[in-house]
Amino acid sequence: MRAINIAFGLIWGFIVSQFLSFLLTLLTFLFLPLPLFLSYWIYVISFILGIVLFFYVKEFFRRPNVLTGILSILILFLSVATIPVLGRQLGDKLKDLQSSMSIPINTLR
Repeated sequence: MRAINIAFGLIWGFIVSQFLSFLLTLLTFLFLPLPLFLSYWIYVISFILGIVLFFYVKEFFRRPNVLTGILSILILFLSVATIPVLGRQLGDKLKDLQSSMSIPINTLR
């Protein structure tokens, strides 16, 4: 049973981290553009926050409450909905990084 709780916590942490990293990435795009390696740190921090949030939502299954139930369903829905958006943003960042690192052919002559 303990292994199931740990596995569920990791899966929940991954899903919620997608949502949290999307929000943090959106805020940094709007207010402070960050380099690519800092975006990975944002993802790691949001993954840890997602696992912490899992243990909060787990209380809903132990002692059901309307507020925690609505919160868990809302976070799950929003986190799953933001996965494609986050992937697209990360792909755009990688394209920008690749284009800035490539050497134009005209400069080699």
